[in-house]
Amino acid sequence: MKETYTESPNQITLKTISGTYGCLRIPCNVLTKEHKSGETWYVVEGSVNVNLSPHPLETGVDVEEIKDADGFTWNKVIDTLDELQEACAF
Repeated sequence: MKETYTESPNQITLKTISGTYGCLRIPCNVLTKEHKSGETWYVVEGSVNVNLSPHPLETGVDVEEIKDADGFTWNKVIDTLDELQEACAF
């Protein structure tokens, strides 16, 4: 699992948490970019679908149960926190 780090001055926390996706609850890593407000952009590692949760995400989250507030499709697969940061910098 990748290390958590906080980016200043916007107080944004980037971290990787373990979770599941799909009806079979397939284990996955979920890359997250959490704002001080609690809103969290996230993507399942290896996906292009970036979504916004209105709430922080915790380890063990089932991404199928998140009620997304927004989302977009990135132009390439996201495998790292840096790539998530790049995608969310639009």
